[in-house]
Amino acid sequence: MATVRIISNPYRKEIKFELLDQSTSEWIEINYHNNSGSKLIKEEIKTNFFPYKVREIVEILINEYASSEGKLELVFAGSPDEYCELVEVCGDFPDVEVQMDSMKLENARDILPKIIDIFTNIKEIADENIESPVVKALVDCDVNKFVDASKDTVPICVMGNYSSGKSTFINALIGQEVLPSGDMPVTAKIYKITQSKEDGKASIALKYNDKPVTLEFNEDSIEIKKEEDSAFVSSIIECLEENKDQAFMYKVHCCLDAINNERNGVADLIEVVIPFGKGLLKESEKSFVIFDTPGSNAATNTDHFTILEEAMKDLSNGIPIYVAEYNSLDSCDNEYLYKRIKGISQVDSRFTMIVVNKADSANIKEDSFDDETKGLILKQAVPRNLYSGGIFFVSSVMGLGSKNGGDFRDDHADEFFEDNERKYSDETSKRYKSLYKYNIMPKQLKESIVAISEQASDKIYANSGLLAIEHEIVSFAEKYSAYDKCKQSDKYIDRIVDAAQEEIGEITEARELKANELVAEMEEDKAALIVEIEAEGAKNSELYLNSYDENMEGILSDKAFVYEYSDMKSVEQDFIKQKQEACNLSEHIENVKASGADIIGHFSEFMEKDAGEVIKGISQDLKKTFDNIKVFRETKLEADTAAAEELMKFVSDDYNVRLDEAIKAVGENSKVYWLNAVEVIKRGIAFVVANSPTLDDKKKDELAQLILKDEKDMFKNNYKFEKETFEVKIWGITVANKIDTRKLVDSYNKLYCDELKNAFRVLKREHSSDFETWLNALINKIRVNVVDYSPKLSEKANIICEETRAIDGLKKTQMALRDYSDRIDSLMDWKVTI
Repeated sequence: MATVRIISNPYRKEIKFELLDQSTSEWIEINYHNNSGSKLIKEEIKTNFFPYKVREIVEILINEYASSEGKLELVFAGSPDEYCELVEVCGDFPDVEVQMDSMKLENARDILPKIIDIFTNIKEIADENIESPVVKALVDCDVNKFVDASKDTVPICVMGNYSSGKSTFINALIGQEVLPSGDMPVTAKIYKITQSKEDGKASIALKYNDKPVTLEFNEDSIEIKKEEDSAFVSSIIECLEENKDQAFMYKVHCCLDAINNERNGVADLIEVVIPFGKGLLKESEKSFVIFDTPGSNAATNTDHFTILEEAMKDLSNGIPIYVAEYNSLDSCDNEYLYKRIKGISQVDSRFTMIVVNKADSANIKEDSFDDETKGLILKQAVPRNLYSGGIFFVSSVMGLGSKNGGDFRDDHADEFFEDNERKYSDETSKRYKSLYKYNIMPKQLKESIVAISEQASDKIYANSGLLAIEHEIVSFAEKYSAYDKCKQSDKYIDRIVDAAQEEIGEITEARELKANELVAEMEEDKAALIVEIEAEGAKNSELYLNSYDENMEGILSDKAFVYEYSDMKSVEQDFIKQKQEACNLSEHIENVKASGADIIGHFSEFMEKDAGEVIKGISQDLKKTFDNIKVFRETKLEADTAAAEELMKFVSDDYNVRLDEAIKAVGENSKVYWLNAVEVIKRGIAFVVANSPTLDDKKKDELAQLILKDEKDMFKNNYKFEKETFEVKIWGITVANKIDTRKLVDSYNKLYCDELKNAFRVLKREHSSDFETWLNALINKIRVNVVDYSPKLSEKANIICEETRAIDGLKKTQMALRDYSDRIDSLMDWKVTI
């Protein structure tokens, strides 16, 4: 039986496959050189989103690698969410065995909050250490951009040809008749529609003749903010006056209609903040920003894409939705659009949803498509270029009607809903429609959608197909949108590191130039003294920097704790014994023994009693024995589960306390080492000063006090490990409600060792940086003191001090950034469970 490993990395947007060589037990990547005809090496598989391709992947693997009996073993390396998708699909293939690999990735939704916390820390470090206003501004900008892009806001970008019903579809998503809609092309602008946080508030913001105009709507008031009066603003005021008795949402709709009809002067981007009506988008914890674009066959489409990208610049990992009618799926005039969708960095084309609007008016047969029809649809131009997330069939009018109770402002929509309401709500209707059944999507996702839609209480909402679409949008937002947001953190950290390095280079160069100028202008004997002091500091500095690792070996060895398997097993047995006693397990064992003895006792009765009576007694005691065994097993399972939970708590607490103590001890030893280095260098420099023929006694005393001044608050231990992550990191060690003790021990020891090594690495870097900062500051103070006889030289010396502090701040920030970058990479990197 062949064994294939699937390696899915949603952070890097790649899927790889490896075949196990049975003779060498080595994994060999499946590629063009060893299987040139494999469908697994096609880009549409390698770079796609795993849950959308999982069934196709399994079918390919069975076709290419299963044995003659159809048996195949799959090993999956990836995230737990993706593994669940694979297990669900493989349930349809009984000859395929699935297991999780030792390599795993954490779900993005679990690590994104930690990455956001890291960026918050970056801003605090920058504020504390960076003096350069240029770099500080860049840090603030990039941190804010990342935090904004990483919020729970998910962009939905709706595109399609004119008259495909995009605006009506968006109104259905919003649950309100907001955007202008109709049979004729109506959207000539880009609308950015943000979900309002308050149901009773809305706003419209735009530019007219490059001047901002804002309309703010409340339930009982409207405020217009403008820089100048114009005929356009007057028309808006007139519109509001005509509809002053209408509900505030109706006023929003009328204003947008008036704005849309204004062809000249209104900028291409119109921002709308509006409360969403009922539905899954409103119920979701995520918030959504919907972009409505002009038809893709618009003459100004190129300009609109530029504006769209600018409007989405602070967002990430959005969903592209292409809206078309059934009879236009084979349209061939959208090649430009396909390329632009894949080129928008703020959306992920792997999640593109194709929405077939006005599906109730299409000439399609009842119930659903057969495989042949699906194949023909997928070969048409739009699906051929864009299909990934699925093709969804919807009646936007019916979907919107399910949310607004059939109360439409548009007469055509009102009539359409009234004529078709029974078809979508009454199962006894001869023309009963369930549009979600036509959806073309991966089988496991389709089955889930069908089940959810069939169970929905609002039949019109479900049968219109809108529930299925909103379910997929929310599922994407809650499960998968975080992957790209996490990956974007690399880009922002790299930009900040590069900016800090560039600033360091520029300031260092300027400082060195000034230092050389200062030495050249100083009196010869004083210049020689400064050079000698610098040499003394550099000599000892190099000595202590090079000897650090060797001097820290003792404490690291002392704290390098390793749990023995026998010790862990003993702890486990103690917990098992405690829980079994608490559950009175021994009593249940005795009950099983007693009922078993009763059965054996019956056999001696055959000589004395009627056989039928004896058999009846045996039957009764057998039932009693089986009942006792069942109770025993349930009680044992309860005891084992409780013992496993207790053991995990014990190990987690032990790990956290032991590691915390070890890191504190390493930090304290490191601090003592560097404080000793400080004292040695102080004495060395003080000796140079005391024996200098250049300085008088008063200056020597002054410098001695400056040099030997007690330094406090140096060499702090700021290292913090994530205590709560230990149990997450050792997933997969529980088998049948019992702990795999050996795996637990191995995982504990590896995590403990790795974390202690990382703590040492960070402490070494931070403390050595603190030491160099202190030494630079000391030499600068001496330099300033030595040249205080000359105002000109003092000014230069003070400038050198300021620039040195700036460099030290930048270096500290850069060091912290590298550490944070490593931590982020670690969060997104493979975790190995032994």
